[in-house]
Amino acid sequence: MVTKQHAKISGLAAVAVAAALLAVPSGALASPAYDAALQRMLARPADAEAAFQFATIAAQEGDVTAAISALERILLIHPGLDNIRLELGVLHLRNGNTALGQKLIEEAMKSPDIPDDVRARSQQFLTAARSAEAPAAFAGTVSFGLRHESNANAAPDQTFSIGSFTLSPGSTGRADTSYTFGAALRSRVDLGMQAGHQLALDLSYFGNRYQTETQLDLDRLGASAGADFNIGMGGPNPSRLSFRLDAAKYLRDGSHFLTETGASLRYGFRASPTMQAQVSAYYLDQEYRATAAEPANDLRDGRIAGFSAQLDMALSDRQAAFVALNAYDKTARVDYEAFHEASIAAGYSLAFDGPGAMAANGPWVAGLSASLGRRVYAGPDTAIDPVNAREDKTMAVSLSLRVPVTARTLMTGEVSYSRRESNYPTSEYDNLAATIGLELNF
Repeated sequence: MVTKQHAKISGLAAVAVAAALLAVPSGALASPAYDAALQRMLARPADAEAAFQFATIAAQEGDVTAAISALERILLIHPGLDNIRLELGVLHLRNGNTALGQKLIEEAMKSPDIPDDVRARSQQFLTAARSAEAPAAFAGTVSFGLRHESNANAAPDQTFSIGSFTLSPGSTGRADTSYTFGAALRSRVDLGMQAGHQLALDLSYFGNRYQTETQLDLDRLGASAGADFNIGMGGPNPSRLSFRLDAAKYLRDGSHFLTETGASLRYGFRASPTMQAQVSAYYLDQEYRATAAEPANDLRDGRIAGFSAQLDMALSDRQAAFVALNAYDKTARVDYEAFHEASIAAGYSLAFDGPGAMAANGPWVAGLSASLGRRVYAGPDTAIDPVNAREDKTMAVSLSLRVPVTARTLMTGEVSYSRRESNYPTSEYDNLAATIGLELNF
């Protein structure tokens, strides 16, 4: 906040109002709070507090350019406003101008009259500014989990015969417990441009080990490389265009059974001050390998081409929701392994304080999500049905909780239920699962 002595500004602060008005892009959709802040500045041009409130709201709504313009002119008129200098430095950091942002923050910290809380906040942003100067940044996650499933092998719950196919008692659904582990490394290299364009490289591993159903043991190695391009940074509607080249290798029970290579294009943008949207297109070439356990596995060879869209919504400072759509087409060497699929998912999350001392490391986050999907195959599997192709309907619901144990460690828990209905009895199943885990971030 601007102190009372800082509020004694000359009437020349009206210049800041005009500058802010000129900085608002034509056609931008301003919120009622934004409009009200502008009106307060017009009515009280000598009031630094009104100008500061406008800059705060403009920054919150993504109009960083207008906020910077207002604060810069106030600072020119009254250079002793160290809080303003700090806020201006923070906005320049947000706008990608790291050098200027760092300079302004350093200047704000030199003031002997700066309050302790402002000095501490300045130091936090100065540390962030210095870190931003590094051309490369790395982050990683390691996770461990224990998962129990009522139907680990996703199979029907009883035996039957259909056509020339008979499901034996040993092939029905079985419960099992598995251990899961994963690791991910995320690296970004700044290209040295004010917009903050980056090169990206992500590496990942996931594996699980079942106690009984060892034929389900899975290992996945993944790599993704590309670039992120920031568009319109500092304006009311910043966006990002990302391109990736992707590759993954899958092992089932120790045998290499699938290799995927492809590319994806993703565009994310601010749909409103509280909504972020993302649309993606992706392509994958799939090379399946015949294994001792699945000698016909290579009949699945083909490609996947798809499209997805997601809308993330901030309902309040502690509540969020999302809606996602996904549709893709899968080809194969035989029609009964080729299909197209569409799905919709939605979720809600709530952040809240944990009990007592357990709240010290940050809020707990509870989540609820659900999804529905439909898959239609290109042709019949004549061993099961000589005429009709397989059609599946899926549903899933999950409840999760994330609990921060330390600043970098999370305990996670999830209970989920999934079900698949099909005109092929061999493909119907339901599964109830519970998972607990530990996640380490660095």
